[in-house]
Amino acid sequence: MDKIEFSIHPQVDNILRVDALESSSESDEREHKLNFKLPAGVEPSSNLIALALSTLCGKRYAEINMNLPVNEYCRRSIADFTGAKVRADESSSQVTTGTNICLNFSGGFDSLACKMLLPEDTKLVSMDFGGNFSRERVFFEQFETNIVETNLLSTGLQRNSWSFMGIGSILLQEHLGLSHFTFGNILEAAPANFLPSLRFRNPSFPPFAAAGMTAAPVALGLTEIGTILVASSFGPKHIASSLQSLAGPNDSKMYRKYLLAKIVESKNGMNYGLPEVNPPQKPWFSFGKSFADDFLSCYIIKNLGAEAFERAVSEIPVEILRLAEECSLDFYERFNTNFYYKLPHHIRSHLYGRLETAGIQPYSERDWQEFTMVRSALSKFYPALA
Repeated sequence: MDKIEFSIHPQVDNILRVDALESSSESDEREHKLNFKLPAGVEPSSNLIALALSTLCGKRYAEINMNLPVNEYCRRSIADFTGAKVRADESSSQVTTGTNICLNFSGGFDSLACKMLLPEDTKLVSMDFGGNFSRERVFFEQFETNIVETNLLSTGLQRNSWSFMGIGSILLQEHLGLSHFTFGNILEAAPANFLPSLRFRNPSFPPFAAAGMTAAPVALGLTEIGTILVASSFGPKHIASSLQSLAGPNDSKMYRKYLLAKIVESKNGMNYGLPEVNPPQKPWFSFGKSFADDFLSCYIIKNLGAEAFERAVSEIPVEILRLAEECSLDFYERFNTNFYYKLPHHIRSHLYGRLETAGIQPYSERDWQEFTMVRSALSKFYPALA
C-alpha cells in the first residue's frame, strides 16, 4: 500500500519547508525535501498548506498523513479528491473566502490572453520551477505578479496531478483575498472540452474549491489562435517575448505557436519581431498522437499550406486536408459560448466586452456546423469525441 507523510517545518525567511516521505510495501522509503519561497508577508494557514500539498497526491496513495492541524471540511475534501485515508490533527479554523480573482500566470500566449480578458485588479500568481522553466520567469516577472519559487519538479511528485500548477494560488488564497481562480486553459486543452455536455458545467477542481475558490475559465472558449488574437489586440509588444518563454526552441509546442503567431501577424499586417523558429528535421509524431496539434492542423494548413505542418506531424488524413480546403474555419478565430454560461455576471460581462473590443465574435450557425465536422474527423482518432 502506497503512503505519503508530510511534515511541516516552521516558516523562516518566507520559505515554507516540507518533508514528504513516501513508503510502499514493495519499495524502500523515499524522502523529498520541498521548499516554497513565498512573497514577503505570506504565512498560509495549515488548512491551505494541506490543500496545496494534496495537489501532489492525485489518486496515487491509499493513505496520506499530514502532521499539521486541518479542519474536518478540508480533511474530507482531500479524502474525496485523492480517494485516500487522510490523517491529520483536528482544527476548528476555517478558510476565509475573499472577493478577488486569481490568474495562475505562466506568461505564455494563453495566460497572457487571460490577463487581458480579466479585470485590471485581477491578482496574478506565478510559479518559478527553476531549471528548464527559468525562461518563464524572465517574462512573467515583468508583470505585477506574486511569485512562488519551488524545487517541486526535482521530486517527481508533480506527476500525480496537473493541479500542482495551482499550488501558489492555494497558498496565497487568504493573503490575496481570493474567491475565483483561472488558468490559461483553452478549448483544445482536452478532448472532453468538445462534448456538448459541458455546456452548463463549470467545475472547480476539488483542492481549489475547498480553498474557497470557484473556477472562472475565461480562455476555455478560445483556441490557441484566439488567444493570440487577444494578445495581438491588447499587447502586441509582448508576443515575441511570450513565445520565447513558453517552450524550448526544439519543442513541438514552440513550432506550432510560432506558425499560429505568423498567421495572425500576416492577417493583421503587423510585425511582432518574432524569433525565427525552424521546423524539425523530421516530424515529432504522426497524426493522432497530439490532440492540440491535430485539432489545429486544419487551421494551419488552411492558412499556410500542408507542407508547413507536415514537417512537424506526419500522416495527416485526407479528410483533414479536405476540411482545410472546403471550410472557412472561422470558428478557430471566434469564441465558443458553451463555457461561459456559469461565469459570474460581472466576470462574463467584462469578458464579452473585451472580446468585442478585440473583434472576436461568438460562433455563428456555420461555425457550429464546421466545429462539428472537425470534431467528427478527429473522433476517428479520439473515440471520446464520438
